[in-house]
Amino acid sequence: MNREILSLDLCNKIQRYKHFFRIMKITFLFLFVLIFCLHAETTNSQNIRVTIKRSNVELRDVLNNIEEQTDYLFVYDKYVDVNHKVSVNSDKRPLEEVLGELFAKTDIKYAVDGTYIVLSSKDKIVEKTQIQKVTQQKRTITGVVKDIHEEPVIGANVVEKGTTNGTITDIDGKFSLSVSENSTLLVSYIGYANQEVKVGNQTSYTIVLKEDQQVLDEVVVVGYGSQKKVSVTGAVAAIQTKELKQSSAANLSTALAGRMPGLTAMQTSGRPGGDDVTLYLRGAGTVNGSNPLILIDGVPRDNISTMDPNEIASVSILKDASATAVFGVRGANGVIMITTRRGEEGKSELSISADYSLQRFTAEADRIHSWEFAELRNQAFRNDGYAESDLPFTDYMIEMYRSGKDRVYYPDRDVYNEFFKKWAPQTRVNVNLSGGTKKLSYFMNVAYMGQGGQFRTESEKDLGYDPSYKSNRYNFRTNLDYKVASNFKLSLNIASYLEKVNTPQTAKLFNNSVDELVTNMRAYIWATPPTDPGPLTVAGQTLADGTNVPAGQVINQAGIDRNTYGELSRRGYQQATRTNLNSSIIADWGLDFITKGLSTKLMISFDTKAMTTLQGFREYDTYGVTVARTSEEKSYVSKVRMNTNDAISLTKSQQTNYYLNMQYSLNYARQFGLHDVTGMALIQRDNWQQYAADLPYNMLGISARATYSYDSRYLAEVNVGYNGSEQFAKGKRFGFFPAFSAGWVASNEAFLKDNDFITNLKLRASYGKVGNDKLGATRFLYISNISTGGGVIPSLGRGQAINQGKLGNPNLGWEIAYKQNYGIDVQLFRELSLTVDYFREKREDVLISRGTVPEIQGVALGNLPKVNMGRIDNHGFEFEATYNKRIDKDWSFTVKGNFAYNKNTQRFMDEAQKPADYVYRYRSTGYSIGQNFGYRIDYSNGNGYINTQEELDKALATYQVGGTPRMGDFLYVDLNEDGIIDEKDQAPIKYSDIPRITYGFSGSVNWKNFDFSFLFSGIAKASRLYAGWGATEFANVGFFSDYHLQAWTPERFANGEEILYPALGSAPGTSQKPNDFFIMDRSFLRLKNIELGYTLPKGLLKKVGINSTRIYVNGNNLLTWKAMKTDVIDPEQGSDLNYPITKMVNFGINVTF
Repeated sequence: MNREILSLDLCNKIQRYKHFFRIMKITFLFLFVLIFCLHAETTNSQNIRVTIKRSNVELRDVLNNIEEQTDYLFVYDKYVDVNHKVSVNSDKRPLEEVLGELFAKTDIKYAVDGTYIVLSSKDKIVEKTQIQKVTQQKRTITGVVKDIHEEPVIGANVVEKGTTNGTITDIDGKFSLSVSENSTLLVSYIGYANQEVKVGNQTSYTIVLKEDQQVLDEVVVVGYGSQKKVSVTGAVAAIQTKELKQSSAANLSTALAGRMPGLTAMQTSGRPGGDDVTLYLRGAGTVNGSNPLILIDGVPRDNISTMDPNEIASVSILKDASATAVFGVRGANGVIMITTRRGEEGKSELSISADYSLQRFTAEADRIHSWEFAELRNQAFRNDGYAESDLPFTDYMIEMYRSGKDRVYYPDRDVYNEFFKKWAPQTRVNVNLSGGTKKLSYFMNVAYMGQGGQFRTESEKDLGYDPSYKSNRYNFRTNLDYKVASNFKLSLNIASYLEKVNTPQTAKLFNNSVDELVTNMRAYIWATPPTDPGPLTVAGQTLADGTNVPAGQVINQAGIDRNTYGELSRRGYQQATRTNLNSSIIADWGLDFITKGLSTKLMISFDTKAMTTLQGFREYDTYGVTVARTSEEKSYVSKVRMNTNDAISLTKSQQTNYYLNMQYSLNYARQFGLHDVTGMALIQRDNWQQYAADLPYNMLGISARATYSYDSRYLAEVNVGYNGSEQFAKGKRFGFFPAFSAGWVASNEAFLKDNDFITNLKLRASYGKVGNDKLGATRFLYISNISTGGGVIPSLGRGQAINQGKLGNPNLGWEIAYKQNYGIDVQLFRELSLTVDYFREKREDVLISRGTVPEIQGVALGNLPKVNMGRIDNHGFEFEATYNKRIDKDWSFTVKGNFAYNKNTQRFMDEAQKPADYVYRYRSTGYSIGQNFGYRIDYSNGNGYINTQEELDKALATYQVGGTPRMGDFLYVDLNEDGIIDEKDQAPIKYSDIPRITYGFSGSVNWKNFDFSFLFSGIAKASRLYAGWGATEFANVGFFSDYHLQAWTPERFANGEEILYPALGSAPGTSQKPNDFFIMDRSFLRLKNIELGYTLPKGLLKKVGINSTRIYVNGNNLLTWKAMKTDVIDPEQGSDLNYPITKMVNFGINVTF
């Protein structure tokens, strides 16, 4: 019955989604038709209709109404009387009809010239001398408007100051205008500083507009709105789309690394379609998830990794309580706000970009020849005390490997290059269109990215299916703004992506997990020695009885009943298709008719995701190989698994989820003389469902903000969040989160104003609290998990029993973060900008499991209720400096650097104290989250290894760390001096996995048509235990690379040679423990991006209608300087066995029309 209900429910959901997507298709078609219809409408004044109902008002007011409703601008001189009273009653009447009626009984005539309506007096009698005088005063001037790069500025406004007499520049930046003698031209364009030019005796002018950095940076995006940068009192940082597009990485998150102080972006994997990035804002302040909240256009969304950088306008990070309190329960870990691009009034611009990349792993294993591998493996066995007869390789075998006489049974395989391609391709194509009129603005973006994987697989032609590793992604976005009236605007945002990821199958062996597939394949590729015959049989090989073996059959790897080559190519394939739709409808209504500065906004957003996975899997025959150890023996092949079913079996699964967000806000912004006041009140409701979730998730929130500025000198701000979460019991569900901040813009004081040295100086401070309800994957922790199951005695309780799971805690509540921030912003000489922030955070009521409750009380420790008892402190500082300099019209450069430090300390975690003979009695309390503990190596003897028999005898008598110490193993320190080395001697070593220091250094240089940029990014004070495959020599039947080649041997020690690794072994021993060596420093400095571009001269392109063309070459992750001892593992990736991070070389072109 339940299955039938679930099936019916699923069918209903599928039908609803089909209906929704059908509606979206129709909507897309409607939008495109709407755009072109509106464009067509604006081109013909006969088709334009206006609605004006005014009585006994000045003609000037009616003309203004018409300008607001159309794209036309009225131009007239002083002889046109626009002050006389008129009345008009028009309800969607043609503009031409309204104008005719308006001027019918006046001496005014009009003429339409493009987007201008020119008014003049038709009956005005002027004396001849007056006419001559006016004619002499008016003259025509011409000119060209350029930017600092000598590029024409298209669509710049050129107006005779104090009049409505004006024009705009053409495609070449040129203009012509009739002006009065001794007049002044006012030249303006969005993003540039206004410039006034006095009209003298010249008839031609060249006007150069400079980018107005204050205009470009004037507004920053904050929680549920935007603010002028000068008035922001919180800790906020931002970057623009230009910087994001310098990265050719598939995951947008990687482009954030090193760009903004306080943000740590660690790429944990380079897997196509799964190149995850871990983000921290000011480190970690809790053990219950440290990911910041990510909002895309004001809506919580998690698809930042699949966004196309061309659709993004800016990325802002909000770090302190003042900036994040309005998010209440979700703001404790900081907020990343992504704003997508929108169209602007003006000429349409079409941009087309295409680039091609080649990618390669940043970390690769060294090639070890088969005879070298055999000798190293024998050395490991000798170190473990094995007799010569028990060594894995004989002298005969080693000689056969070295001589190359029989490469079938004694190969010299280059395993790494057998399984991995040196280079893999990536292709990106982007087309976007933006523009607008007074009524409608639009931005549309279409992008494609195809990424190939490094795994080598057999061809689809040979197999009949494609097991290769690759991904293809298609992005679509449309952002529309339609001005219904002068005070009412409707906006529609629609974004989607379709991603197809192809991999080998995961249904068998890998639990339907691609991550597990990659981990397994990486491990067993390392575990494939160069001495292994294979991976396939060849013609001429026989069984022990001389029977021929068919060629091309899979040979098992040494030590296991499987073959990595076969699992990659012969076992099947997987095709995962992911689709996503983000949609928002926004209504923005100005309420100036109630009171000036008042407005209201409604936004409804609906997102949906779907994932379909198709898998084909099969079995394959396998063989084993016996290799002759002496010249008298014979090598042969044996059957392992025969007559398997090699037919492809298909399975298909589907998953869907949705996210609904509704926001309604009332906003206020007004100036009263020197007083600037803003306010915001917002109510928000979220409802969403995750994959395979039983019940939807719900959240309700109210937010408010009030700001005050006096004379742009004294600033104050209050932010409040009030949120409710279903995670807690009734009475505990709502929390109140206030924050206060203040600022002083000292540079606007009389004693610093107009100072050419300190051109900006602002002091900031904030304090507040924010919440966190991320309590792990388990929901409803206030409810006990009590269930029934099979009983022990059938005659009691119908054979049933009561099972007690995790007990609930109805008193659970929010984690509370109390945050304070102190900052200073300085600008010197209008060129050098400095920002410094110091922060402290106290996290209270952190959700933890009890650690001091004895198990004797009767409930399994894992089932004890969770409690709000943890306390964690976090503090640090951030620094950012930017220097902009324009040397002349050809040369300019920018240099930017940032540095951030944070340290968290677990003050209380209900941790049971260890006995007094432990040298360190806590593992959490008093230390950073994830602090590494291990054995200290005793370097007092010069190298930290057991070098002498005396040292070995002492180790044999004192070591209780697991295993038997040998010559060449690490020499540990007995910290508690009890004569035994065991876990009681473990000490904190280095740091935790979370970086305490992040930094970045970037720069750009422009010279004429050339541009060059770079970005260095790094971390420090981060460490991790690397004691698994890849770092050690243990991988099934051994693995050797880089520092293993300089392992301790008696000869190397006696000769004083450099020793980089303890004595090799056949199995883990006393050295392969958490210690100073294997807890490695993850610090690194990486050349994250470098780019060289050239913009073709305009003259070459103008004839074919091209506005600009830029060609460029860039690279990502090309160089890395690191502290790790091995080159096999990249220090940034999340695990030893993750898909490696890649470095890339990229070639591209961008054309705009």
